[in-house]
Amino acid sequence: MAAFSNRKYLIAATIVGILGAQMPAVLAASTEKAGATCKTIGLRQLSKTGQKLLCSKNGKKLLWKIVPVATKRPTAPKPATSPSKSPSPSITPSAFPSPTSSTINSVGLSADCISMLVNFGQSMDSGSSGQSTDSNGAASNFQALGNCITDTGTTAIITSSPFNPADIASITKFRSCAGHDFAEGSADGQVLSNDPQYEKFSSMKHYIVPLKQNAGDTTDVFAPFDGVVTRIASESGAQSNGKTYANPGSQIDIVPYSNPSITFTFMHVYGTTLKPGDSVTSGQKLAHHEIQAVNAGHSSFDIAMSKMTMATMQAHVRKRLSMMNFLTQNVATELNAVGLTPDNLIWPAAYRTAHPCILTGSQGFFQGPQSPADSVTLQH
Repeated sequence: MAAFSNRKYLIAATIVGILGAQMPAVLAASTEKAGATCKTIGLRQLSKTGQKLLCSKNGKKLLWKIVPVATKRPTAPKPATSPSKSPSPSITPSAFPSPTSSTINSVGLSADCISMLVNFGQSMDSGSSGQSTDSNGAASNFQALGNCITDTGTTAIITSSPFNPADIASITKFRSCAGHDFAEGSADGQVLSNDPQYEKFSSMKHYIVPLKQNAGDTTDVFAPFDGVVTRIASESGAQSNGKTYANPGSQIDIVPYSNPSITFTFMHVYGTTLKPGDSVTSGQKLAHHEIQAVNAGHSSFDIAMSKMTMATMQAHVRKRLSMMNFLTQNVATELNAVGLTPDNLIWPAAYRTAHPCILTGSQGFFQGPQSPADSVTLQH
């Protein structure tokens, strides 16, 4: 388990998402061809030959690209031995999962919004004070950012599982006492807001523990929806239980076209070739997690979701979400088949209030050993 930048990450990784004109998921066949210029990121069209096209950023230009057709992922074999019992194990690469068809309409994304939010995220990671500024150094207009992250009301966002369930041993619950403090009004034991609407002192994300636990093993992660990359941050120098990672990974933030108020984050992943501003397609391989060393305290990757509003922007916090509350029916069915449901992967807020997590030391880690009740073992 690992603790990462608190205030900077909370501000930057959540000021993401962008809203433009509502567009249908696939428009009528057009004269557009792959490589031709287009005007709105996220817009979809059909070529004359019936190929699905997606308007994507390519350098400084917007060009039509062919949406790749993924192959069906095979079921990973079970290991001969049981997975490591360490609190936070890691992963191995598996095959490309097939994207799921979605009835959710795409939202065209403003290139100006993408540029503004990407630049804001980069400034946070480079150590700025946390206030967005324009080229003249004046404070950016919160209303302009607010217009970029308007909530469309869409909740069925995740159209493809972000991992292959056949590769995974267990997953920690939302609001668990596993790892370190990753909440709304606090981070790593430090209070960010005393407003009671923002929860404090629990792990409001999911640690994903892979089946394979040998050093060098990898597990692929996939885009859970059609969207845009808004931030990629290096975890260089991050520590876990006082140990610096031998081979630090990256964090990837992506925003769904269907609801730009929400951010989905992968942590502790490797090998991505993506850049901020790139479009991704549901089911597309984004990166992989790699086990650095057996029982080295870095044997899992993390998944987090958050929602940004004008209120959270001004308070410099964000509302934490569980992916389990945002599944389309096909993904819910896939995860339910291995024993993962919203009921068993989310501790209610009232339960955590009645059973508070206990912090130990000054780095925001929770007192161990981890309770078995804080995670769910997948049924393979």
